[in-house]
Amino acid sequence: MTRILKGMVSLALMVVLPIVAVGILVPRVAVEFYARFGLGAWVGLGASVITVAVALAVCTRVLPRRSRRRRRPLRPRVLTIVALMVGYCVYAILSISGANAKTGEVRRELRTLHPCLRLAVGTAVIGDDTLLLTDIAREPDDYGEMGLATRGSSLHYIQDDGYAHAVDLRTKGRSELHNGLTRLYFHALGLHTLRHVGTADHLHVALPISDRR
Repeated sequence: MTRILKGMVSLALMVVLPIVAVGILVPRVAVEFYARFGLGAWVGLGASVITVAVALAVCTRVLPRRSRRRRRPLRPRVLTIVALMVGYCVYAILSISGANAKTGEVRRELRTLHPCLRLAVGTAVIGDDTLLLTDIAREPDDYGEMGLATRGSSLHYIQDDGYAHAVDLRTKGRSELHNGLTRLYFHALGLHTLRHVGTADHLHVALPISDRR
């Protein structure tokens, strides 16, 4: 019975850990690298993948086994996990299709969205393909067209790294529970979330301000 329970625990962890790692830990650590150390967009994401891969490899190494006499080297395991995570990140980023963009303009602006946000939104889209992006990049004149005061600074503006650091998601036509869970997910990643009802009800999701700015 003990061996069966250990086997079940090992199997559960082998299934749960990768999902948690790629869906939460990779974007979460990437956001921390950006906010605390000011790492560049792709450098921070790459460092996050390697960090989480090493941690995951160590965890799988110490899982209960029937025999601990044979232990495979850690390095090949890390490289395998890194390759799988990179594949997932590419897939998640590419999962944001035209169907998830409100307009053709928003669809074209996807490439201007910070990679950390693209990974976070892409992961959310995998779990909820009805997620709709309503706005990404803006210019000062856009606020006037929306009937709002022009802002001197906004995370929707293209920042010094060449990316917009905020995205708006539609909340209209979705239940409060649905919207609440979506907001909770992005909050768990260390992203700033704010429910706006100015021009239209939407969820504003943005990177935290970097301490190195």
